[in-house]
Amino acid sequence: MLIGLIEAFNVIFNYGLVLIVSPGLTSDIFIKKDDKVEGPFIYDPIKCQFNKSQIAIKLDQSTLKYCDKCCLPKPQRTHHCSICNKCVLKMDHHCPWVGQCVGHQNHRYFILFLTHIVIGTFYISILNLNIVMSNQFQEYRVQQSKAFSLVWPLNISLFFMLSAFSGWNWYLAMKGMTTLEFWDKNDAFKKSKRIQNLQQIFGKVKNWIEILSPSVRDLPSNGVIWYDTQIEHLNVLNELQQEEEDDEEMIN
Repeated sequence: MLIGLIEAFNVIFNYGLVLIVSPGLTSDIFIKKDDKVEGPFIYDPIKCQFNKSQIAIKLDQSTLKYCDKCCLPKPQRTHHCSICNKCVLKMDHHCPWVGQCVGHQNHRYFILFLTHIVIGTFYISILNLNIVMSNQFQEYRVQQSKAFSLVWPLNISLFFMLSAFSGWNWYLAMKGMTTLEFWDKNDAFKKSKRIQNLQQIFGKVKNWIEILSPSVRDLPSNGVIWYDTQIEHLNVLNELQQEEEDDEEMIN
């Protein structure tokens, strides 16, 4: 019973978050400097959330791609969804079951939702097997046969189908690739270790218990910056900014 309650909570928790958490949109990152400007937009330096601090960074716009439909810069790993009509950071795919895209911000909740559904269907299958093998079921098999003959095969079918789908998503996660990147044969963002690839999706985790546990921990990337050298540069900027703020407080 306890296992069933835990899995039910994890399924509801992760499905709820994959529904309400934005996948990460370029419109939330890039800010137009002047709404009245016509033609190519002029932008302020990108305001990114990184390590719980607002850091102003300026990227070389000559290396950035632009989305003609969104009229916004298009960072690496970003794709325009024709259904949502928005550019999604580190887009994996558009999921009709959640009514939005799976991207940088909600990718972990989608994977964990699938995983706990698989664990839940397996658990139910084992319980049903015990019922089948019991004498009580044999006594009441006439009354229960119609409903049970439908529910049990359906549950087993869902288990195998979702196991394959969940396994595919875990494979890509450990490879450090999205579905779109896999089909494009793009592994430029793959890390040397599997745990590093998983941390890009699940945050600073150390083991499988932390990965599978419900969490809203911060992610190491903001969806725009992916290379370690750029992240190190941002850390330096963050430290310098903090030192300047400390100096101003001391002067005041």
